[in-house]
Amino acid sequence: MSLKKIRALLCFKKKGSAGTIASSFTSEDMKTLKVNFKPAAENQVIPDVEVTNFPKEYEEFVLPNINKHALRLPDFIVGKLEVSNHLRSFIDWLHIAETSQEVIGTRYSSTDSLVNELCHKLGLNCWPLNINLFFDKSDKYENHIQVHPEIVIEKKDIARLAIETDKQLKDIGPMTNFGETQITAELLVCAYMNIDSTPMDQTIFFMRIISTYVTFYKAVIPGAYWKELSDGLPQEQSVVVQRWPRENGLRTGLDLAEPDERRAILTAIGHGYGHRLELQNLGLK
Repeated sequence: MSLKKIRALLCFKKKGSAGTIASSFTSEDMKTLKVNFKPAAENQVIPDVEVTNFPKEYEEFVLPNINKHALRLPDFIVGKLEVSNHLRSFIDWLHIAETSQEVIGTRYSSTDSLVNELCHKLGLNCWPLNINLFFDKSDKYENHIQVHPEIVIEKKDIARLAIETDKQLKDIGPMTNFGETQITAELLVCAYMNIDSTPMDQTIFFMRIISTYVTFYKAVIPGAYWKELSDGLPQEQSVVVQRWPRENGLRTGLDLAEPDERRAILTAIGHGYGHRLELQNLGLK
């Protein structure tokens, strides 16, 4: 089934629609397609670039007094906080995401909106970068939703950073390797969509967000992998996906609801991904 599934997904590039959905992928598909997830250290996953002029606006999102305990207080009211309105917007989405973790029927847009807010505030929508959103539930994006992560950061129409949001803790579990089976399909689709003519080696960065828990991935896809895939299933070539933090589970990621871990997330996105993407675009890295 793996070959049939991946070819149905990859038909999206030519036909504009997909015959299967990313969430249908299984652990067996990952093995068959030779996509291997491996635990890694931070410096193996986060781009290591020296940044001397990164704007410090992201520091305001650390918000030392906004943590899980504060967000869950019965009398927590965003409107009473002495912060700017754009920070209130971020805190409001964070509050919704934190307090709705196990609630059935919660708006699915809370985590998407929270992450979208951060990406814009960190400048990942500014030239030479572009944010493509695929979590719109309208018919216009129906086919895209089946095969794409919710948010894709591109430069010159090339996907560099993809973000998969799983919204609530109740929506995900060990049967899907906590979402890594779906990431496998979405990663391959993003990489395939990047190919213009001759397949080249690619590095794509991925983020998985389960409620408020963030995990970072770095995937290396050899150009020769696509040649084997076009002839059938991969035999010698494989895709290695490194994961940080190392463990894989519901709450093993960095928690966006805690100040210290929020700082680490912001630093990784801003200093690592944002500036690495910009430097690559300018031909400096």
